Parts: sequence; structure tokens; C-alpha cells
Amino acid sequence: MKKEYIKKDLIKQYLKDNNLSKTAFCKKCKISPATFKKIIEQDMNVNIVSIFKIAFAMEIRVHEIFCDKK
Repeated sequence: MKKEYIKKDLIKQYLKDNNLSKTAFCKKCKISPATFKKIIEQDMNVNIVSIFKIAFAMEIRVHEIFCDKK
């Protein structure tokens, strides 16, 4: 099982709560659909700038996106 480092459920819940499609969310965050896919699939090659863009769009602090260490 792959270790999660991004709270992808938080992002998915945001999409649901705000009635956003993945495409609309990508436009709001100014990220590509490929970057969104990398984040959801927990690809370690995601640019940190993309994480900042998502946090800004979701109006949360960057550290809230990351999973707690276990």
C-alpha cells in the first residue's frame, strides 16, 4: 500500500462541497489536469508551487494539505 502524503480526501471533499468538477477545480487553482492526477495518485514528483496554488484556491494553509506523520 502506497503511503499518502497529501490529504486527497480533503481535496475531493472540497470539490464535492463546492460542486466543482476536476476541470473547474484545475482552472480555479491554475494547475493542469495532469498535475491534479499526480496529486490524487500520490506521485512524489509534484511541484510544490502546485500545492501552494491548491491551498490558496481552497483558502487553507499549505500544511493542512499534508498528512500527519504516523
